[in-house]
Amino acid sequence: MALLLGWVRHDVRSRRRSLLVLALLIAVASGTVMTAVVGAKRGASAVDRLQAETLPATVLVAPYRPDSTGMLSVAFRKSRLSASSP
Repeated sequence: MALLLGWVRHDVRSRRRSLLVLALLIAVASGTVMTAVVGAKRGASAVDRLQAETLPATVLVAPYRPDSTGMLSVAFRKSRLSASSP
């Protein structure tokens, strides 16, 4: 056991710089991956957060449409109701 411990100490001392560079590369790669994961989570909920904050309108009133008779047209989003006068 003492022989193995002495060999590990000698090996670590002789490769200290390369082990330090390896640890630094692993830390940078881990930080990049964690940042990407957190950004993806935040991006997935961006629309929900925006709608909760701004409370967008859900009704579109178009007083004139060139393809119809020019009468009032009302349409609700999300296909809840779609009414237009003939």
